[in-house]
Amino acid sequence: MPSPHEIAAGEVTFTKECQPCHGPRGQKSMPGMKKDAANLASERVQKKTDAELAKIIREGKKGNQEMAGHPWLSESEVQNLIRYIRTLKTP
Repeated sequence: MPSPHEIAAGEVTFTKECQPCHGPRGQKSMPGMKKDAANLASERVQKKTDAELAKIIREGKKGNQEMAGHPWLSESEVQNLIRYIRTLKTP
């Protein structure tokens, strides 16, 4: 179970690195996007393993320049970001 501190740290990274495209709760694309950003609260995203999400975060999505990856994030930043993304799941 992630700690509140880990989730809060993930939210900080999300706000800086993800929110500009995925929106404040990760559920919609922001204006000006060429392709729709993934809804991070969706079952499609939420059912991915932590390893799959980490790979996408670090390396991006092939064929999608707008999701080019974030190789500069540390391992702890990636793990905390995933912990935060898990809190976005819709019931």
